[in-house]
Amino acid sequence: MPANTFQSIPTSITSRALSSSFSAEDEARREMMRLNKDFYYGKQEQSLQCVNDDQDPLTLNLTKPTIRKRTSLLYSQKLVREFDGPQGSITLLEQIYKDNDIDTLLLGVDLSSELTGSAFIMPVTDENVEGGIRLRVLDAANTSVVTSEDDPAVLEALSIIRVVDRMREDGSVEKVIKQQIWTVDEVITWEGKSLDNGREIQREVNELNFLPFINFKGEEVIDQYLGHASATGTRTLNEEFNQLLTHLGFMVKMQAFTPIVLSGFSNGETVSYHPGRAISLPAGADGKAIELQPKINETLELLKYLEEKIYETSNVPKVSVIGGAEARSGRELIIRWFPLIQIYAEKRIRFEKYELALANMILDVMDMPHVDGVKVVYPEGGILPVNADEDNLERDIRLNVRTPVDELLRKDPTLTPEEALLIYIDNLEINKMNQPVATNEDSNPDTNDKQDKEVDDKQEK
Repeated sequence: MPANTFQSIPTSITSRALSSSFSAEDEARREMMRLNKDFYYGKQEQSLQCVNDDQDPLTLNLTKPTIRKRTSLLYSQKLVREFDGPQGSITLLEQIYKDNDIDTLLLGVDLSSELTGSAFIMPVTDENVEGGIRLRVLDAANTSVVTSEDDPAVLEALSIIRVVDRMREDGSVEKVIKQQIWTVDEVITWEGKSLDNGREIQREVNELNFLPFINFKGEEVIDQYLGHASATGTRTLNEEFNQLLTHLGFMVKMQAFTPIVLSGFSNGETVSYHPGRAISLPAGADGKAIELQPKINETLELLKYLEEKIYETSNVPKVSVIGGAEARSGRELIIRWFPLIQIYAEKRIRFEKYELALANMILDVMDMPHVDGVKVVYPEGGILPVNADEDNLERDIRLNVRTPVDELLRKDPTLTPEEALLIYIDNLEINKMNQPVATNEDSNPDTNDKQDKEVDDKQEK
């Protein structure tokens, strides 16, 4: 092994990091996560196996709407965060969150965690933003981790992996793997095509003395640092769905004509075949028409079954993606959406924990005291088009159980009570101006009912 390759990195943790990133198991994991991302963004034809060149690939992207629904739960709108801690730290966090458009950023983090299992947020100092911190997002498709031998949930090293182009001496271009390996003590940049063919580019001291990564997991796995990618099961079923759909298209194409098999020819004999004309065969030759009987109906039933399983195994109700019969009440709608509501409730607990860790990681980078807690104010019933409480909204307002201002605050938690009251007053004035003037007849329903009854009696006579 050349002296400037793997042996030039002596520390045990960085050696383990390189061994892990080039291991067959970790490379297969990263490739699977990249495939999840490809399916989400519509790159699905590459996984199909076609019978021949005449078979046209057919794909239907069921992965994207399913995963998109799972990631539309938490950060689909601006949220309010209530921090508990030193005012200076809170003010700094609010500025940094504003600089990084935190809700939009976390919406992407949620998507990456669903597609690859884990998404990492890394605070990076940046003088070009007012708060001094830029939040960088990484995902598990481009990272490799080394965890403690005593506790697999504790991170000891993280490698950021990229494939880059490098110019050879002869002018040609080759693709090599570039890694930035982070440990508590140092940051090493390493470049090469394999474990045995590479070199150390740079070595720096990690002045932070900790690993600046917060792990947002798709699903938590006991005794495992990386999370589970929920999209994997969806993508696998979508892959089988596309394969069957492609075969179905080929079967329909084959049914468009009747194949004819000719046999019994002597060497050198030929036959001409023209559509619409009878075939003249030499003596002793034979011709048969093949009657195709593809199982199209059975294939359609299997496609329907796979589609149902995609929604079922991802805990996303089909009605929430493609619509369907309207529910008669908010309560009935909640029953239909219950699997998705469970995901929403579980994610709220975990992601609030992740957000507290992120806030304190940022404060560590900025050398500021920690906050004790953060409460993310989510709109009630935010994931449903109708909330069960809305069934009784008019009744509650009429009985003074709730007020229109309460409803405005529920729908938009960013409003203050004073702002909500002003909106209500403005809307009340506008609605009064737009309401038609009631006549005496309109204001006397008993009279109107009596007149309607008299008209009905005359018509019957």
